[in-house]
Amino acid sequence: MVKDYFEECTLEGPTPAPEMEEDALQALCRYDWPGNVKELREVLDKIWITGLTLGRITLRDLPENIRKLRIEPGPLDFGSYGSLEEAEQSWEKSFLIHHLRKQGWDLEQTSQALKTDPQSIRNKLVHHGIRLPEQNGDRAPLLQRTLKRSVVLCGSGLHSGIKTGLILQPMPPGSGIIFLDITSGQTIPARLDHVVSTDYSTCLKKGLATVGTIEHIMAVLHMYRINNLLIKIGDEAPVMDGSAKDFCTLIEDGEFEEQDGFYEELVIEKTYSFGATDPGGPSISIEPSDRLRVSYHMEYPEPIGVQEFTYEFTGEESFRKEIAPARTFGFL
Repeated sequence: MVKDYFEECTLEGPTPAPEMEEDALQALCRYDWPGNVKELREVLDKIWITGLTLGRITLRDLPENIRKLRIEPGPLDFGSYGSLEEAEQSWEKSFLIHHLRKQGWDLEQTSQALKTDPQSIRNKLVHHGIRLPEQNGDRAPLLQRTLKRSVVLCGSGLHSGIKTGLILQPMPPGSGIIFLDITSGQTIPARLDHVVSTDYSTCLKKGLATVGTIEHIMAVLHMYRINNLLIKIGDEAPVMDGSAKDFCTLIEDGEFEEQDGFYEELVIEKTYSFGATDPGGPSISIEPSDRLRVSYHMEYPEPIGVQEFTYEFTGEESFRKEIAPARTFGFL
C-alpha cells in the first residue's frame, strides 16, 4: 500500500518517488495503525515531503511512536564508525562531556569523580578538542543544542492560504538557525539584519528570497534552547491551528542533542523602554531579573476586550502548557 501511494503521488508531478530504506518500510508494516488508512496517509504525506528534499526515507524520518516499535534492537549508529578505535574515541569524548556537565564544568571536581589526575583529563580535552567555557559568575555554561533527526510538518500559510510545510534538519555547532528556500535554494540566517517586516507577522528577506510568519517556530526554538537548525521551507511557515503547540510536538519528536560548543545567554543589565509614552499606546519595557518573567496587557475591541497575563518560565513544560496554546486572532 505504501508503494502504491508513492506511485500515485509520482503521477501527480514530475518528481520521481524517493527511495525508502528497508528498515523504515518494515517499521511501517509492524505498526498496527489504530487510525487505519487515514492515519497512514497522514504519515505518508509527511515523509513524502522529507523524501523529496533528502532523496530517501530512513527510519529516523518516521514518527517516534512508529520508529521505536522494534522487534529487536537495531544497529544504532555503529555503522558510522570505521574501526573499533574510532568508536572508542567517540564514546570517550561523550563520556568526558557528560561528567564535565555533571560537575558544573569544574576540572578538579571532574578528575576527582573519575579518579583520574587533572593533567590526564586536560590532555584528553585537548585530544578531543573539548574547550572548557569561561565561568560567568554563578551561571553555569550551556551547551549548544540541535535535533537528533529531521522532522516534517505540513499545513497552510496564514496569509497566503497556500498549502505549505517545513522540514527541520540538524546542524553542527555554531551554525545558528538558518531558513532555506526549497524553491531557489537561497539561505536566510535568522538574524535581526534580515528582518524586513513585522506587520501582522515577522518576515525575513535575503536577496530575492523571503520567508514569513516565522514567529511561532522561532519562539519554540528559543524556549527549547535549539541553537543550530536548518529549516527548509517555502514562502511562509504553516499556521497550523494558530498556536505553537504543533511546533512543540514537532521538535520533541525530533529529540534534542547536546553539542560540543557553548553559547552565552543574553544578560539584561539595565532597563530598556520602547514605544509610546502616552497611556494606551503600544510599548515594551525590559529590565534586569534573575529569571524570565513576562507581563502582558492588551486592549482590543470586544470580544477580546482588556486582558492581562503574567508568565514565569520554569522550564520547557511550562512554555508548552501556558504559552504555546495561545492562538492567533484577527478582526474582520
